[in-house]
Parts: sequence; C-alpha cells; structure tokens
Amino acid sequence: MSTIKLQSSDGVIFEVDLQIAKRSKMIAQMIEVLGTDDLGENDYFPLPNVRSPILELFIEWCTHHKDDSLVEKDDTVILSDWDENFFKVHIDNLKELILAANYLDVTELLNAACMQVANKFAGKTPVEIKEYWDNLTS
Repeated sequence: MSTIKLQSSDGVIFEVDLQIAKRSKMIAQMIEVLGTDDLGENDYFPLPNVRSPILELFIEWCTHHKDDSLVEKDDTVILSDWDENFFKVHIDNLKELILAANYLDVTELLNAACMQVANKFAGKTPVEIKEYWDNLTS
C-alpha cells in the first residue's frame, strides 16, 4: 500500500493512502504531473488552502468512501446514514469542508456537503435560513 504526505495550511503533515488521496482530482493531477517515485521521507504535497482539522475530515470522508465509484457529473445525491451523521457531527466545519471539497476537486464530497446544507434549508423561512447561514459563515 503506497502512501503520500499532505501538508495542511497550518503545517500539519498527514500520511495518506495514495488511493484515498486520489479521491481528490486536484491531488491526483499533482501526483500525475509530479510523480511519487522520487519522493523522499521528508517530501510532501502542500495544501495551502486547507487547515488541518478540515484535511482530517477530508481524509475521514474519503477513507469511508474509498470503494465508491467516482462521479463523472453532478448526479442527484442521496445521503447515507453515515454521511448525514458525519455532517451533523461536523456542522461547525461544514463551510470550510465545502470550500476544501471545491479546492481539492472532490465532486462527491462537495455534492454531499451542499446537499446537507440544502436539507437544512428545507421548510425554513427566509429568517431561519439567514440565521442558520450566519451561524455557518461566522
């Protein structure tokens, strides 16, 4: 099992299974261009737009979904119980997770996280949506 190291914006380095990291199209493209053959013990791929707590969530989500097929287009998303619980537990980080999923180009995570936000808005008044959104973005 091959691994690579990813460095968060706050300097934390995570060793990640190569196949799990490749759930990100951006990371997969970096690997394709730069390769991994010449990587030394102290080499890593920097991710300057992702803080360590969010990178940890990205790794957790990708590890859980490692055997899922990759989405080629924006299909309708149905959240599994695991996903719903994952996003509920990490609701405070949802905005950053959406931004990271977009930056890392993980369509499946981006769609699932956005679906969680959409589900939260269902049946809410504009005032309730504003309150929720203000809490999410503050």
